[in-house]
Amino acid sequence: EALTSAYRRTHGVDTAIARIFNTYGPRMRADDGRLVPTFIRQALAGQPLTITGSGLQTRSLCYVSDTVAGLLALARSGEAGPVNLGNPHEQNVIELAEQISQLAGRALTVTFTPSPEDDPLRRCPDITLARQRLGWSPTVPIAEGLRRTMDWFRVSGLATSGRNAAGRIEGLDTTDIDGLDITEIDDIDGIDLAKLTESRSDARTRHQRRVP
Repeated sequence: EALTSAYRRTHGVDTAIARIFNTYGPRMRADDGRLVPTFIRQALAGQPLTITGSGLQTRSLCYVSDTVAGLLALARSGEAGPVNLGNPHEQNVIELAEQISQLAGRALTVTFTPSPEDDPLRRCPDITLARQRLGWSPTVPIAEGLRRTMDWFRVSGLATSGRNAAGRIEGLDTTDIDGLDITEIDDIDGIDLAKLTESRSDARTRHQRRVP
């Protein structure tokens, strides 16, 4: 962030800083250790869900299409940031475990393990700046996002394999996801890119001016 800000001030480079909070959705790796894919994998396999600590620590989860919409809104604004992008709806870990177990059609069983030393008790973004400057806030409810994510894990078969895979996600053909040009996609899980404020050609030009 410091380097990006320095380039902006010194050289007038068009930059923006996003602080992305917990994001989830289809195409997550089942074995990456994060809460949502771990719980889904365990629930679909009929295993106890592993909860670290008491389970009363809170998490706030933002569905991937909402995060993408926030990033695009930031990229096409003049806002320098940092701007928090995440979902301010908080739930404790036990509540999330209960939701995922219900979606899997199983009774909740839990295995508690010691909490890591650096495990925060609360994770919740303040998205006031994103609301005011970008006109952005999440729209996908947690229950709907978890359903879409679990449906994808069921179809892909990754709940047991723990591998990544390509497929089709809410209308987005990801069979050739590498090298995907985001400006050539008209709709991603309900995001109408054609209605965003800048034209695609402007977006490409803006992207080229940015520092990686």
